[in-house]
Amino acid sequence: MAAQPALYPRDYSDQQISDQIGHYMTVLRDDQYRINSVIQYMPLIQLGLSELDRRRQIAEVQVNRESATQQLAIGNQSLELGRQTKEIGDRQLKIGEYSAVAAVVSLVLSIVAIAFSVYSMRDDDVWQVEQTKKLEELQSTVASLKAPLDSLSSRDVDGPSIKAIQKQLEDGISVRLKTEQKPSAL
Repeated sequence: MAAQPALYPRDYSDQQISDQIGHYMTVLRDDQYRINSVIQYMPLIQLGLSELDRRRQIAEVQVNRESATQQLAIGNQSLELGRQTKEIGDRQLKIGEYSAVAAVVSLVLSIVAIAFSVYSMRDDDVWQVEQTKKLEELQSTVASLKAPLDSLSSRDVDGPSIKAIQKQLEDGISVRLKTEQKPSAL
């Protein structure tokens, strides 16, 4: 099969079309724009110019399509970024809610601790008053026993020494006071 000749302007490159249009213009000028030359070459010139314009428009459409595709990709990235930002905001909102709950729980526990502390202080005050009364009673008992002991110690009596009895009495009171110490707080 024989090779088919290149069809003007479809099979020509942009440079070949421009060169061919320049050649047709030269032929028209050389023929001094005679009507037969104009009728013959002008449609070919217009056809070449139309093909160049069509290719330029196709290239622009391709560039616009690529630009639109890039803008669409950027838009999709922006949407994804917005979605991620919203998720982060939602997480921060939940963290804020958890923090508020933790703060309320902490406040409640602090109030409970203060209440226990006040109760313990009141209980301690009551215990101190009770112990003070017991000590006063013991002091009055010791004072009432001291006078008879002093009178006995001045006498010369056979048997256990009065000083020893007095010492045992004081030791017994001391032991009793130690056993009645305040119970430890919880």
